[in-house]
Amino acid sequence: MTVQFLQGYLSKLAKWRSLSAIERILFLEAWVLLLAARFMLALLPFQVWRVMLLKLASVQTPQEASRSRGSGVKLSQVIRAIDQASSLVPGVKCLARALTAGILLRRYGFAPSLQLGARLDKSMDFSAHAWVVCDGSVVIGGIPELSQYSILQVREGISL
Repeated sequence: MTVQFLQGYLSKLAKWRSLSAIERILFLEAWVLLLAARFMLALLPFQVWRVMLLKLASVQTPQEASRSRGSGVKLSQVIRAIDQASSLVPGVKCLARALTAGILLRRYGFAPSLQLGARLDKSMDFSAHAWVVCDGSVVIGGIPELSQYSILQVREGISL
């Protein structure tokens, strides 16, 4: 057991060392946001975390967006950081991942759109899902059954 743990730790340390500085920053940002989203969604009522989310995802001016885009961060780097950090936060579901993606993508000058959907299957089981679209493609939350979900219209909109 101790040998396996040590080998796993050394493997993760080697991966960490192979990351560029920006990839390390993205990973840490994703990890912190995933933790915050995970606990916020579990512990706070909808009205509280909704207000917090809208403040975090406030609309950028065109100047801020172009300055953020100038950071050189690629869409694929942000998504990879979220995917990697997700494996280290127990109980992370689609909504926490989508919120994290929306905030990080916006921070780095992209224009993400948070989509919330629901469906009833043939046995009348209800399920909901959250995903993020950026530049016309699903970047977080893409699942094979995505076309079966009806997009929920949010009254005031959440444009991350």
